Amino acid sequence: MTRNSATVSLPNAPSIQWFLPLIWVALLAMCIVGMPLLEGLFRWVEPDARQVVYDRAAFYELLGRHVLVVAVAAVVTIAVGVAAGIAVTRERGRDFCLWWGSWPL
Repeated sequence: MTRNSATVSLPNAPSIQWFLPLIWVALLAMCIVGMPLLEGLFRWVEPDARQVVYDRAAFYELLGRHVLVVAVAAVVTIAVGVAAGIAVTRERGRDFCLWWGSWPL
């Protein structure tokens, strides 16, 4: 009987699944902090560009705003979806629910 080495774990070794998200967070932090330092590389890649690094706001501010917009959009989407799901499973939502007769309430 052979064992797959990917499924065998050592008894006291920490699992790699906890390290992968930490690696991604560390890479994101390095990119946020080091983005202005990469301007030379970006100018080499795109020599005709007037501005290669956005310098009107810090990257951590832009990331924070992006996370806020995504979080608000997710909350609104979940609220609308749950409300719509509740509405179509009630008596007044019968016209919108094609499987009304086949689903016991």
